[in-house]
Amino acid sequence: MKKLFFVQIPALMIIFLAGCMSRYTIMNEAPSGFSAAKYSNIHVGWLDLDESKWKDYRYESVDKWKVTIREMNVLGLQKFLKDLLPGRTITGDAEKTGNFPANGDLYIKSTLMEIEEHRNFGINLIPRTITVKVQFYDVQTKQELYSSTVNATRVGAQWTTVEARLDAIVFNYAKYLAGKLAE
Repeated sequence: MKKLFFVQIPALMIIFLAGCMSRYTIMNEAPSGFSAAKYSNIHVGWLDLDESKWKDYRYESVDKWKVTIREMNVLGLQKFLKDLLPGRTITGDAEKTGNFPANGDLYIKSTLMEIEEHRNFGINLIPRTITVKVQFYDVQTKQELYSSTVNATRVGAQWTTVEARLDAIVFNYAKYLAGKLAE
């Protein structure tokens, strides 16, 4: 009986953790063989997570939701890229501006196209997937070098908070960007 217990618990943990895996899907891209490996100074634009969603996600005010959006950009996306790409200089917008950066080699523009949501146990609306249009620009020439549409998602436990789900989704998006930047 003890052997069965020691086999069942680890098996259940593996199944649970596999269900919490993170991922992304490239919907389309052009050019398909683009390499960004030569760019060392990368500026990450703002990922707007739709300020109008504050009531849907049960925030007390739009200002509190804006703080979360800022955290997902500065402490999420930008930090994840710094961690995933050691040796590269990663800078980013500290707020929603939409301005082309003055410095750097490569500018990554992210345009939110959709947030797919579902109800957590039929009650709270939480994000499941974001669809983002991604554009890489040469900062000096302002020429678009690469464009894609990506779905970043988080699957698994449904009882997590909006912030935890978004953090996992943004991490997946950062993994996609890091992969493209390493090619």
